[in-house]
Amino acid sequence: MNRIPSWLGTVAKPRIVRRALLTALVVGPVLTLVNHGAALVRGGLGAELVWPVVLTFLTPYVVASIASAMALGDER
Repeated sequence: MNRIPSWLGTVAKPRIVRRALLTALVVGPVLTLVNHGAALVRGGLGAELVWPVVLTFLTPYVVASIASAMALGDER
């Protein structure tokens, strides 16, 4: 149980947040085009695509944050 607060503190570090945001801003649009490109071309960003696109950007952010936290944990 003690590791959860330290893990959350690690992923909240500014360096990790910046790296994860950059990853999400690079990977998110690519994944959005791959997964939802046809729908976006046909009708734009409709209400039914808002949450899937948000999750498409959130996924690389979470993965990059966890990977950074794990890497820092391995260094210790």
